[in-house]
Amino acid sequence: MTDLLNSRTESNTPKFIMAAALLFLVAGIFITPNLLISLGPMRIALTSEIQSARDMAYFEVSLFRVCCVLLSILMIVAAFKWKQILSSKFVQRVNNHIVLESNNYQTMMGARNLSFIVIVICIVLGIIYIASGDLIFNDVQLKLINTEDGVIEYGSALFLILSCIASLILVFKWRGHKERVIMHSVFAFGFFAMAGEEISWGQRIFNLDTLEAIKDLNIQNENTLHNLLGYFADHLFIAIVFIYGAVMPYVAYTNKFFRKFFDYIGVPIASLGLAIGFLIITMMQSWTVYRIFEPLPHLRMPELRELYTAIAFSLLMYESWLLCKDRRSVNLSDKKSKNEQ
Repeated sequence: MTDLLNSRTESNTPKFIMAAALLFLVAGIFITPNLLISLGPMRIALTSEIQSARDMAYFEVSLFRVCCVLLSILMIVAAFKWKQILSSKFVQRVNNHIVLESNNYQTMMGARNLSFIVIVICIVLGIIYIASGDLIFNDVQLKLINTEDGVIEYGSALFLILSCIASLILVFKWRGHKERVIMHSVFAFGFFAMAGEEISWGQRIFNLDTLEAIKDLNIQNENTLHNLLGYFADHLFIAIVFIYGAVMPYVAYTNKFFRKFFDYIGVPIASLGLAIGFLIITMMQSWTVYRIFEPLPHLRMPELRELYTAIAFSLLMYESWLLCKDRRSVNLSDKKSKNEQ
């Protein structure tokens, strides 16, 4: 069934590219600040009382629209040049790349797996907390859970540190696969940086003053880099999580070339089950959740979403761990069969 889906998708790839190009062109033309304000996305940034944050938000929208139009043009060119692209040396090299998969791979990376169960349970618990947290906890407890240096924020930092440690271990476990080693090293650094940014690099723990160099530039008056440009880093992070966590796994599952390409460059790809989790997490915004539920006292939805994202990243490293064992079992069986011959 998967092979049939792959073959159909690959034969229709130029059509999909043209359809995607049209969507990007429509987005570039019609997505405006006023539309976003009315619908909810970026409303806080676009209507911020801080002039620099508001200016950056308007710049983001303009940049997004320009990028959409440029990407649309590039995709249209790619669709018309598809045969030449397929015959290029790089594409041929990727097509010749062998992805090692055992019999357990499809089950492990499918939609109904442990990652899906864990992330859905976490999200359901979070929704229950949003809906009835003020009935279960008093105001003091809610502050302890929700505010800066609260349970949610430190929970995010903890899962990011666990992801960092797991990624560092995987650097050694993937030895012999240079691309995987490089990618997991990059991920380990990224997880460590995100954990540091989450707790403002220990600013409040050690009672440190905000550095003079960034005091006037940081919208939250913290020793963090991601708040230097208004909410730009937060919006970029959401977009990256959506593309990497939700879109790329689906593309890898439905298109054999991209499955090989992601494996070729060594980037760990989430299972379909975890991808569904990443998609739901991306949709958990203040303007979506609070259309259904009343705002919970002291809770900022970005903080809860960051906790879920950190949990999802830790599950991604768990899946990479399983895949590493999966590949080793394949390598051992291959060596054994060669020795018997």
